[in-house]
Amino acid sequence: MKNGVKFRSIFYRFILFIFVVFLTVISMILDAKKAQIRFFNLSLTIGQEELKIVTVAVLLLTFLLSFMFKWKCLIHKTGIYLRKIDLFIAWDEIRGLSHVWINEYHRGPHGFLFYNRKTLVIYRENYQPICLYNISILALYVTKCYHPKLKTNIVSATLASLFNMALNAWFLYEMFSKNLVNIKAEVFMFWLLLYAVKVFALPLVMLGHENHCYGVSLAHSTAYKKHASKAIHL
Repeated sequence: MKNGVKFRSIFYRFILFIFVVFLTVISMILDAKKAQIRFFNLSLTIGQEELKIVTVAVLLLTFLLSFMFKWKCLIHKTGIYLRKIDLFIAWDEIRGLSHVWINEYHRGPHGFLFYNRKTLVIYRENYQPICLYNISILALYVTKCYHPKLKTNIVSATLASLFNMALNAWFLYEMFSKNLVNIKAEVFMFWLLLYAVKVFALPLVMLGHENHCYGVSLAHSTAYKKHASKAIHL
């Protein structure tokens, strides 16, 4: 099992995106000016160049630190091992593997109000499926290398991931280039429509297709029921 591929939580990417948006908003406010921050007897001058350096440094540091997080699953040529529940599932016990987005909604002050959890779903023979949250879509590609004949949704999941990355990259580009301030109303509305598709439509379509193929076992979390899916949640 030591030669398998380990997968860690990718939740840090969501935090990084929020952080980069925050720094970019500050950069837009500063424009060409510089701000001076005083802390006791120390003073720090921050401008756009300093913000760019901080952004790159934090991105690199977070990426490196992510490898220090405990891994959640290990994909091996003989099957999948889930660390949290100490369970090994051989390939002949798995009838399907999917990567879907399961929405999480919080009512209380703890956690984020709304978040698309990138979820690896393991469909087992004669057992409940297992939802492994915040796992990269690369898990499907590694699975295909070890078990090419296993049924997956690798095509649709890849298209959804590319759409997500392109939309976020476009948003950050517009902010960094400061075109966001002068963006046209119709372009902004189109933008909101695309984000609505990403946040609401795509997760619904993906879960609907999975429930059609494997039986109704997946559901989005709501404010009244955190884990609505009929599955094991990890």
